[in-house]
Amino acid sequence: MIDRSLMYLAARQSIGGLKYRLSRLKNPRYLVPAVLAIAYFWMSFGFAGLRSSERPPADVAPLLRLFVGPGLGLLFAMTWVFSPGRPAPAFSRAEAGQLFMLPVSRRALITYRLLRPQLSFLLVAGLAALGASRSADVNPLFAAGGAYVVVNLLSLNAMAASLLCNRMKRRGIPSILQAWPGLLIAAWVVVPLALNWRSFERGSEPIYAWLRERMTGGMAATVHWPLKQLGNIVGATDVSTFGIGVLSGVVACTALFALCMLIVAPFEEEALKIAEAGGRKLDAMKRGGGAAGLRLSRLKNARSTRFPLSPTGKLWRGVFWQTLVGEWRVGTWKIASVVAAVVLGFSFFIDNLGSNTGVALMAMSLSGLFAAMLVLMSPRLMVTGLHTELRFLPVLKALPMRGAELLRGKVRAGALLTSLPAFLFIAAMSQAAYHFSTSIRDASVSQLQPILGGMVLGAITGIPTLAMLMISLESSAVLL
Repeated sequence: MIDRSLMYLAARQSIGGLKYRLSRLKNPRYLVPAVLAIAYFWMSFGFAGLRSSERPPADVAPLLRLFVGPGLGLLFAMTWVFSPGRPAPAFSRAEAGQLFMLPVSRRALITYRLLRPQLSFLLVAGLAALGASRSADVNPLFAAGGAYVVVNLLSLNAMAASLLCNRMKRRGIPSILQAWPGLLIAAWVVVPLALNWRSFERGSEPIYAWLRERMTGGMAATVHWPLKQLGNIVGATDVSTFGIGVLSGVVACTALFALCMLIVAPFEEEALKIAEAGGRKLDAMKRGGGAAGLRLSRLKNARSTRFPLSPTGKLWRGVFWQTLVGEWRVGTWKIASVVAAVVLGFSFFIDNLGSNTGVALMAMSLSGLFAAMLVLMSPRLMVTGLHTELRFLPVLKALPMRGAELLRGKVRAGALLTSLPAFLFIAAMSQAAYHFSTSIRDASVSQLQPILGGMVLGAITGIPTLAMLMISLESSAVLL
């Protein structure tokens, strides 16, 4: 059992974090987005006069029951696949400096780590209840309780994955072999769905009937039974369905918690080192640096490249490869590429399901939201990234190269990273000029979607890349 003082500390830390975030609203940079978000939620969920009264609320419970279970399975798999990169529980420097020195068992510390984000989970449950208010068949109380169970299940799964990877790492198992549980979970989720796959024929059958056959028919009906029960948590419409789903979720949470208690590996030997790394990341993110701040926090953990570079040759090539590898590993280009891939896959999935104009507009709105977020983040990314490069200047000055060679390597690497978004922009504008040569009023949503999609993907990958390129040029100019 966890000590009461640790429970009190977890509660006070959650409340203190909430107070800190509320105090940041004094800054207009945080106040304006918060006001816009509150206005959006009020117009969408609170004030009925601003909603369309001609169309009744949609029945979303069947779709939730279809997708929540396999979606949770894929999230489990992703957690286990990426856990070898962080094979230890995350503790801040303050927690490591105080808690690790106390006569507290490792199991109590793990339980404390699981209790710490409960206030955030309650906020997620509240947002789920708010979203369920627009549905005709989902009870907001069921949605809130189901979301709370689901996020706790995901947290326990992440903790179990970290602890097991820590145990495998201490035994000397290679990182590529540590991901085998995630690959097995992914196969468990994907293989039955792949065996059920059949192309959708427009007009021959309703889209929901086609989806239900793909998601619950054949082998998936038997193999995905546990995932189906978890999907009943959020998409429940009656007390019995909700009770079965919650009972399944509680059983899964109990099993994962027991697994965490059994496989908890010793981490006191490297606790301060782990806490220092986690504390640098946490401090950098709290300063508002975003991905560039995270890059700053990882400077001390930089790994050497695997490219077979020759010890002799032109010096700018070393800077070229260092920029490419550094931007991909810890820079914003990697994050932007992942977001762009998600948006592209989502658009492809929507385009192959049917010609639903509302869903297509939703996909374009989400894509535009991602691009707008990156546009708003760019000034802060540039400021924090410039500080990062300036702190890195002593290392660059110690290298046996001139500022011109450093500038040449960074410019060529930045040009290569910018080539993909530039291609997307040019392709989107060319397609726009072809379709809208006569009048934009004659264009349909199906013609607008690929054009706007290309522009959004170009913005998502291009804006952070241009920001990082300008920062690199600024640091090179200082050396010149």
